[in-house]
Amino acid sequence: EPIRLKKRFLFKQLTIALGGVIACLTAGMAVGVVTGHLSYLMVIYVAVVFGVNPLVDLRDMKGDSKTGVKTIPIVWGPEFTIKLALATFVAMSISSLVVYYRLGFNLALPILGTTILLTWAYVTYPLLSNWRDYEYTEKAVYRRGLPLYFLLQLTVFIGSIKI
Repeated sequence: EPIRLKKRFLFKQLTIALGGVIACLTAGMAVGVVTGHLSYLMVIYVAVVFGVNPLVDLRDMKGDSKTGVKTIPIVWGPEFTIKLALATFVAMSISSLVVYYRLGFNLALPILGTTILLTWAYVTYPLLSNWRDYEYTEKAVYRRGLPLYFLLQLTVFIGSIKI
């Protein structure tokens, strides 16, 4: 029988995070330098994978439970999963202010980053009382949250441009 990483707690997140970090490091090495900006992007990616990505697993809890898949919502509960995502948004907002100052990003990073992260938290917060509603969860996570994730990555790029 093949090894199913999804059945081992946190291995799914670890595998995804490691893949993203390897991709970022490969890009940096291809151009000959791994900068602080790229390192920050890797940290954001890992934070999103461990802190926010488990929101995706809310809609699959019944199936995951039946098949023995150990996701964060199954092991720690859906409310914890949502609170973890909200805490991740706050932590990343604070880190954007610190990183802006320490790593020399331009002013776009803290302004756009904090705006996007607080908007994402605003979209996610109602899940605390609506996570059982499949349609609502789908809309909050995919139609509203996913575009904000892409904008957040773009913000790191924009924040890296020397103005």
